[in-house]
Amino acid sequence: FRNAQNVGGAENVLLACERARGDYVWLHADDDLICKGALQRFLDLVICHPGVGVVSSPLQAFQNNDAAHPLEKLRFPSSRQDLYWKAGAEAFSGLFLRTCSLSGLIIRRDLLDIEGARAHAQSQYPQMYLVGHAATLADAAYLSTPLMRLRLEDVKRWNYTKDFMSTAIFTTLTHFTRSQSWGPAVRQYLVQKRILASYGPLYSSRDNSWRIF
Repeated sequence: FRNAQNVGGAENVLLACERARGDYVWLHADDDLICKGALQRFLDLVICHPGVGVVSSPLQAFQNNDAAHPLEKLRFPSSRQDLYWKAGAEAFSGLFLRTCSLSGLIIRRDLLDIEGARAHAQSQYPQMYLVGHAATLADAAYLSTPLMRLRLEDVKRWNYTKDFMSTAIFTTLTHFTRSQSWGPAVRQYLVQKRILASYGPLYSSRDNSWRIF
């Protein structure tokens, strides 16, 4: 499908989800690549674990168009083993911060709450809402081998807000955790992890401009 006009990145993702007709929706950015054998690994997983509603994995990074020379694997979390989480606190806390990156997120289509995601689309991370909603309802899996190859480009295509979208991410996080018995502990855990993950970009901004830092 091609949109008649530019609807923006977040709405484009949600329109793709609305138009999907399969049992699962596999999200990825248009400049990233699916790893060899990824579809088969995913199929093997859902055959063995039919209750899984959300699937993710590390990302294999490469620079610009040099896909033949992969860089480091970006792991969220850092486990080198396949992980399986029960719906609710386990699945939500295990996957939520991984969803900052769109590519390689797979969601069972019957778990999508697209209209709910539209209310949080200003974050440019609609997938965080989609995965968060699904993880409260169904089990999740994290495969230890990458499903996607993430292109790292030198070209900057958009500007983040000065807090690196953290305000919008915390708003989405609060939405899901405020009504759950496990919510306060999970929210505190994820906020702390997000702050630690922001140290790298903050130090980079300090190098570029003390005023921004």
